Amino acid sequence: MEPQKWPRKLQPYNSVGDYCYKPERALRVGSEHHWSVARGCLGEIPMYQHILVPTDGTPLSASAVKQAMSLAKTVGAKVTVLTVVHRLPTLALGPSNPYADEFRRDAHAEAGRRLTEAEHEAKQVSVPCEVVKVEDRQPYEAIIETAGARGCDLIVMASHGSRGISALVIGSETMKVLTHSKLPVLIYR
Repeated sequence: MEPQKWPRKLQPYNSVGDYCYKPERALRVGSEHHWSVARGCLGEIPMYQHILVPTDGTPLSASAVKQAMSLAKTVGAKVTVLTVVHRLPTLALGPSNPYADEFRRDAHAEAGRRLTEAEHEAKQVSVPCEVVKVEDRQPYEAIIETAGARGCDLIVMASHGSRGISALVIGSETMKVLTHSKLPVLIYR
């Protein structure tokens, strides 16, 4: 039987018709044309082993957490869910300001709620999950630092899709992570 010819740089991943764009890492299994990269017959190394998912508590971010859990379940990865509590500058408000203290308490309580929801989502789909709460003035820096410190190999984030002047003036944490991260970043919208 003549082997099936596939377009250059496009090899079949499995019998369902999924594809792999790295044919040099694909393995031929048996006499049929089944190829595997991320997971499969011979116990190859998973595509992603540890996924970082930052969340800010918005519905779009919660949706990204669910999608990341689904991805982790599919590829057999563990997940770290991160929430960043904004640290207020102490010089402007003084070291102990009642408003700053109240803000900090409320922000930490809300962050705890977000992380509890993420843990519950992970338990529902049987994905190993850690939760991390970090206090920082720049969320994108905390995201990148946490990904490096925890040994993550993928960052999964939501994007709110800001455009025009508001995107230029305010900026986007997702865009900042995309710009500064050395790790792959998967964006959900």
